[in-house]
Amino acid sequence: MEILSSAYDREVSKDGSLSARIYEVCAERDGLKGQVRDYERVRRAIGPEQADRILEAAYQQEQVEKERKRGARSKMRAGAR
Repeated sequence: MEILSSAYDREVSKDGSLSARIYEVCAERDGLKGQVRDYERVRRAIGPEQADRILEAAYQQEQVEKERKRGARSKMRAGAR
């Protein structure tokens, strides 16, 4: 009987953890939905072509920054040898 009680308690604990995680995911989803609505508003305001150009420039800038950081880390590792 004690084994069943212990197993039951573990399952109840898991259920509580999963319920909390579901709540977090739903809250995150709601926040993302708000961001999507805002993005769609901006896209309508400036036009899809301009929005696409801005996004492409941002992506390219992020790639340049990643490459710069990667190069700096490689130089640091090489210097540490």
